[in-house]
Amino acid sequence: MWRWVGFALCVVLLCASAYASAGVGTVRPGTTIVHDDFTYTVERVAAHAEKSSEMYEVTLRVENRAKRVPYLWQDAIAYVVDEHGHKYHPISRGTLKLAAGSKAWVHPRFRLPQQVRKPTLRFWDSVFMGDVFDGVQYARTAVALY
Repeated sequence: MWRWVGFALCVVLLCASAYASAGVGTVRPGTTIVHDDFTYTVERVAAHAEKSSEMYEVTLRVENRAKRVPYLWQDAIAYVVDEHGHKYHPISRGTLKLAAGSKAWVHPRFRLPQQVRKPTLRFWDSVFMGDVFDGVQYARTAVALY
């Protein structure tokens, strides 16, 4: 039993060190981001000014490439980070259950202060087995919204 505990601890440490040692890469909309058997692709970004803020609506294709398991999308998986590292969570609360082998389009919305420059969209939805092997790359990829 202690061997398995040691093995699991090594895997966790390997994943944590890979995640901590690599920076965030920025990609353009249209780039597919892989999260285990699931993918996220920003297809469109719509921004418009309001009285004291900027509204962003992101059209995002979410695909479940798994053969058996469903995937639960929640808008809270996506968040925006500005050039200073401030996080902005979606004002929308959409959820969607994707069957294995299916895809759908979701539209998370964000309200950002007008002074925000160079916003990027990022994702966090825990670590699945496939993420361990690529150092949780999906969480270290940002999509430029500018």
